[in-house]
Amino acid sequence: MRSVSAVVVFAFMGSRALASSRWLGFALLSWAGCYTGLPEGDRSATTGVGVTFGSLGDTESDDVPDSDGESESTSDAVPDLGNDDASESSSGGVIDDPTAPREGALDITPTGVHVNQGIAITIADAGLPIAGGTRSAKIVHGRRTLVFGTWTTAPGFVPRTIRGELHLDRTDGTRETLVSEIAVNGPSGPGELDAHCTWTIEPEQLPAGTRWSVSLHELELVPEGVPTTTPAPSLPAVGNSELDDEDGNQRVRVVLIPYRHQFNGCDRLAPSDAATIDGHRRAMEMQYPIQDIEITLHPEVAFGASMATGDAVLTNVVELRAAEAPAADVYYYGLLWPCDAETNYGGLGYVPFNPSTVEDAPWRAAVGIYYDYAPDYTYQTMVHELGHNHGRSHVACAGTEGETDPGYPIPGGTTGVLGWGIHDGLFRPATNTDYMTYCGTQWASTYAWQRTLSVVDALTVAVGGAPPHSRGDADDPPGALAIVVRDGEVTATGHLARVSATRAEGIARWTMRDGSVSWTALQRDQVPDSTAEFFTVAAPGRGFDDVHDLELDASSGKVTLPRSAIVAATHR
Repeated sequence: MRSVSAVVVFAFMGSRALASSRWLGFALLSWAGCYTGLPEGDRSATTGVGVTFGSLGDTESDDVPDSDGESESTSDAVPDLGNDDASESSSGGVIDDPTAPREGALDITPTGVHVNQGIAITIADAGLPIAGGTRSAKIVHGRRTLVFGTWTTAPGFVPRTIRGELHLDRTDGTRETLVSEIAVNGPSGPGELDAHCTWTIEPEQLPAGTRWSVSLHELELVPEGVPTTTPAPSLPAVGNSELDDEDGNQRVRVVLIPYRHQFNGCDRLAPSDAATIDGHRRAMEMQYPIQDIEITLHPEVAFGASMATGDAVLTNVVELRAAEAPAADVYYYGLLWPCDAETNYGGLGYVPFNPSTVEDAPWRAAVGIYYDYAPDYTYQTMVHELGHNHGRSHVACAGTEGETDPGYPIPGGTTGVLGWGIHDGLFRPATNTDYMTYCGTQWASTYAWQRTLSVVDALTVAVGGAPPHSRGDADDPPGALAIVVRDGEVTATGHLARVSATRAEGIARWTMRDGSVSWTALQRDQVPDSTAEFFTVAAPGRGFDDVHDLELDASSGKVTLPRSAIVAATHR
């Protein structure tokens, strides 16, 4: 078995204590999303060490079942799969001679090819290939891929075992042939319970530019020296067709922050052991159209205020990200194990106004609750909340999602497509709901796949391996003040270093200590399932130190923030 890749990450960030509740509202956001949580249950803490986990090639804990029938792999340049169980895999089994002659199969014709990297995508139908860019969704190279091959039979077909070959042609001129031998009694279909040829392509077997073709053969070898007389029925009929149609490298990088909640005499640390990190990794990789995810463990962060609403701790995550200035494509995710007897959320995540841009980096932040009695729910919360960070709104299903995406194409929020887990090998029916709903049995939809891929792809290109922002650059903006107002009262504030409120939806009035007045941009946002109002206010030109007070308009009326609160937020 291949071992999980792990690299020790030294504690370079340090712990930050937080003694009081703080909250931020943010510029460039459309709104922030909330994931409803599970009821309170018995919990126990575990702790771990700092590591970085990734990527899709890590399969030590994977449990992908064998394909239907016997499977083999043949290649003129067979890769080292690095897997002790390769002989049991549909993409790696018994190696035979790829040039060994076999007669083409009689009275049977390949008609369809359907791939699944998380969602089903048809790449050939009715005997014709479907070109990349015209399919229901894009196929990502370097990702484990399940392939179904379907056929039709002629009236005189004799039931027997047929050898289906999937040929993978690479840009370097090499060809690899994957084999599925299956008893054929009649027509086939693309469903998981239908008869079909099945092949599994491992990530290393699907480099960029791979092309595919399928042929059907009789099982028996032709005696040596005897020429074959029946050509193999093939799809395409001549040549091959492109398999992957997504350029570039798709990655997601996450900093996972275990929070230590110290509140009302309770002291709880969210777990950071390898199993918890790997559970998040697997959930993300199975439902996001990516080749690589890197989860880096942050040193624990102490938090002393209530987590009942999640507002203040999410503020802390965003403030922490702004202070540490990681690369623009890095998401900060706080894992919480609240001491509060009750919480009204399972997670919170912001929806950036332009999620694929470098400029929206400050709002790649979310939090999720740890459930020791429901670990899969813990992992699925990250999938949902980072979905918000990737620009996705809720999908209507349960009726409690609040503001929802009007563009989601399927009523009731179902995925409408067969899902498959690249790690657990399990199928998810089309009746599962999109992971941005509040309903159970969630999975990725075609809509989710395409929208998320567009953000991941654009952001990966935009960052291009750029280093983190250098602290203290001369051109750094003076920052912004983030404020939350609930029932006419300012309940929390925070300072976003090196962040400017650039999307003006109003203006705020700053009164300086010398009596002069300055007006700056005000960003206004809503959080679903919350009665609070969230604001980001650009700093006055002279900075925060000379401010006397700040006045802004909330729906409940004018709200004034005194100098003492501004100093407390900007100098901690």
